[in-house]
Amino acid sequence: NWTPDVARKAVVTIRGDDVEIRNVRAFRWSGAETAAEEIWQERLYSLSDLTGIDLYLSSWGDPRVAHMITSFTFANGPPVAFSYEIRKEKGEGYSAIHGFFKNYELALIAADEADIIKVRTNRRDETVSRYRIDVKPENAAKLLKEFARASQELNAAPQWYHTIATNCSTTVFWMLRRIAPDDFPLDRRVFVSGHLPDYLYEIGFLDKSQPLAELKRRADITAAA
Repeated sequence: NWTPDVARKAVVTIRGDDVEIRNVRAFRWSGAETAAEEIWQERLYSLSDLTGIDLYLSSWGDPRVAHMITSFTFANGPPVAFSYEIRKEKGEGYSAIHGFFKNYELALIAADEADIIKVRTNRRDETVSRYRIDVKPENAAKLLKEFARASQELNAAPQWYHTIATNCSTTVFWMLRRIAPDDFPLDRRVFVSGHLPDYLYEIGFLDKSQPLAELKRRADITAAA
């Protein structure tokens, strides 16, 4: 009896250049955080049209704690954002402590940015920052293939969410380590998601033509959203 926003998990299938993404959430949120017109889409993309990756970080208090969303951009089609979330049952809340003890199923959600970003800025009063990742399209394609593999695995057999080991950011980090282990050294900042920009800046995946403090200031899209 899942809450509507996590009722359907993403299923990504890649065959050659064709990318099929089923269960893309495109809710139209209204007055309250939980009130929305429920819209689920199927999207088709071409892998060769993939242009890059945007990283979103959404925080709601302590800046060291943030929810991470990975969004893929395409030359011909709207971006599609992926978010690892707990699959809450109706009436169930979130507790970081409970997340250590197999209380929540892990869900991979694919969504339209206008849904998954603006529900945070406009309904939950969270602060959202967007960072353009400095990555070649072919490497972005490798990461999308990892998301496809993960979506298939999650739909074949459920997995548990874990507050530290299997959450919104560490799950993606293990994907990146599988693609290029030497490019993504293990670092404590991976486990403190609010520090991810510092980590990515240091290892060269963010624009280093400007100071990190200025990059963070310009990344804040809360007002624009």
